[in-house]
Amino acid sequence: MLAIYKKELKSYFTSMMGCIFVAACLIIASFFFCLYNLYLGYPNIYIGLQYVVTFFVVLMPVLTMRIVSEEQRNKTDQLLYTVPVSVTSIVMGKYLAMLTIFGIPVLVICTYPLILGQYGESSHAESYLAILAYFLIGATFIAIGMFISSITESQIIAAVVSFAVLLATQFMDSIATLISGTAVASLIGFIILIFILCLVYFLLAKNVLMYIGSLIVLIATTVILFFVKPEMFEGSINGLLKSLSITSMANDLFAYSILDITAIVYYITVIAFFVFITVQSIQKKRWN
Repeated sequence: MLAIYKKELKSYFTSMMGCIFVAACLIIASFFFCLYNLYLGYPNIYIGLQYVVTFFVVLMPVLTMRIVSEEQRNKTDQLLYTVPVSVTSIVMGKYLAMLTIFGIPVLVICTYPLILGQYGESSHAESYLAILAYFLIGATFIAIGMFISSITESQIIAAVVSFAVLLATQFMDSIATLISGTAVASLIGFIILIFILCLVYFLLAKNVLMYIGSLIVLIATTVILFFVKPEMFEGSINGLLKSLSITSMANDLFAYSILDITAIVYYITVIAFFVFITVQSIQKKRWN
């Protein structure tokens, strides 16, 4: 894992992609720090960081788009598959390398509350909780982008799909409020989600029969449940979509300065899930 980590870390800086990413993060974060804290006089940095998070939909796909897809396109992934290293170690090495790149601007941002303290009273606890939320959201987006990169050989496709997925997570709360809370609306929403999940499974397993079978069974089960107990569906899709809003889970850490253990566990769980399915995606290619 250490060898993979060093290799990926070195490649980010030799290709300048790492430098560009770090510079972009710092420029955006510094702009909002100067605007909201130094110019407008806000005593903590959570407002600025919330705006910076919106730029993750562009920044994170740039960081993650090549991490697996480039090796698949260049066929250098075959070299990784033959080395005596587990796929989990390979994926963790790649993920930790990207996390290190992201950690560089985060460490610089950690100095902002100290700078702010030189100009007056500043709530360091609130600011550092906001930085923790900022880091967890970024780490989660990196895990999602890495998985998407593992299912395609094209960096462009990986970047575009990652952008679309991360953008959807940013507006999931708004999407949930636009959808009717009726049982029929929830049924339609669940069927759409089943199609998406089965498609992801197909991209991983490349098994048409399993894809069609899973699709039929899941949709049939959902429809039967709808007719047996329709009241269970009322408002359920809205609640599910809100739970998929990655950024809104950090509201307590960001805006209310509460150490929300539930939110932290949520992010760690999502990260672990996407790292796991990335391992499965690469493992499938390795055996093929």
